[in-house]
Amino acid sequence: MSRSWPRASHRLLLSLVLVGASGCSTGRLRPAQSAVPDTAHAPPPGRFYKGRHYGSEQQFNPLTQIVNEGFDLLRGTDADRRVLQLPYGVTARNVASSLRHADQVVRQYGWARFVKHELLPLSTKGSGGGGWVPNYQFHLLGSGMVSVRMTEWFEAHGVPHPAWASFGVMTASHVLNEMTERASPRSIDAVADLLIFDPLGHLLARNQRLQRLFSEQLELTSWAQQPVFTIPGQTLENAGQQYLIRAPIPRTQRWRAAYLFGVSTLLGLSRNVGAQHAVTVGLGADAVRVVVLDSTVDLRTVELRPNAGLFLDRNGSLLASLLVRLDYETVAALNLYPGLRVAGRTLPAGLYVGALRRGGVRIGLVAPLGLGAAYATPTAVRY
Repeated sequence: MSRSWPRASHRLLLSLVLVGASGCSTGRLRPAQSAVPDTAHAPPPGRFYKGRHYGSEQQFNPLTQIVNEGFDLLRGTDADRRVLQLPYGVTARNVASSLRHADQVVRQYGWARFVKHELLPLSTKGSGGGGWVPNYQFHLLGSGMVSVRMTEWFEAHGVPHPAWASFGVMTASHVLNEMTERASPRSIDAVADLLIFDPLGHLLARNQRLQRLFSEQLELTSWAQQPVFTIPGQTLENAGQQYLIRAPIPRTQRWRAAYLFGVSTLLGLSRNVGAQHAVTVGLGADAVRVVVLDSTVDLRTVELRPNAGLFLDRNGSLLASLLVRLDYETVAALNLYPGLRVAGRTLPAGLYVGALRRGGVRIGLVAPLGLGAAYATPTAVRY
């Protein structure tokens, strides 16, 4: 694929993603300088999108954003990833019903519980609460940053009204995310996410002080995965959003503290290697499945299991990742991104390998666009 999409493709893509979008402020963002210059390709103006033609940033575009965020929740152990057979009509009506009757949904759930579990950090997972954690991390902080990054992507590709276009893409990915969560007709998650945290994240991310904080003093970026469609099996695997925050450590130039959240929650260290590369190691916990505690009020929690991760990036664009998880369907997942040098050669495409707990592997080839196909051994076919 060429490095710049034809204008005709821009217009077609824009017409698709703007369906249902409404209201958003416009305006270009201030340019930012990369902490480590990339002499091969000068970055376009932007704090969170630099136009890198390698790694995870090369695969960042509206389509991969919708797939990675829209199907992010299908990474759970018990999730049905047969995306061609999911009941989209039913779940779309459920999401719409939850939004139309948001006041009734909250009353049924309980206003005190809604504030304690979803809005404010006043509960923990052990009490059936803690819904505010993904609300603040994924929807407010992570998706807010990605909405600015998407605006910068549209700007770099010459698309008119880039902020509107970004709002359309983010809206599509957020709605699809709620649909694949199998929302009930009275989903408290859909109300909190779509009516409060997603719009608030989109607006707060436009604040210049916050942008400077997360692009200059700290580093906030997205290391999305490489979705693949399996043959046989016809399942969507390896889709998901992974966010990274890195912070400098006083009295050292090479080491930084690292916190990753999304596909896996990891806390660790990042070390600069040479002028442009960094290696990050982290330990943490992963939500392997969602547990419904009370279906009448849509009260849920998650089951956590230990995990570990190893990452290599170049100027913040992910080149390789290895995730190892305990008590998870995919016990190890290796992602190699375009631009990684292996045995003196640069990979022109991405590679995904997943090892399953019950035996079998999935091996996928991923185009620079960010989507690919995978072969699953017979023991790896779930259905």
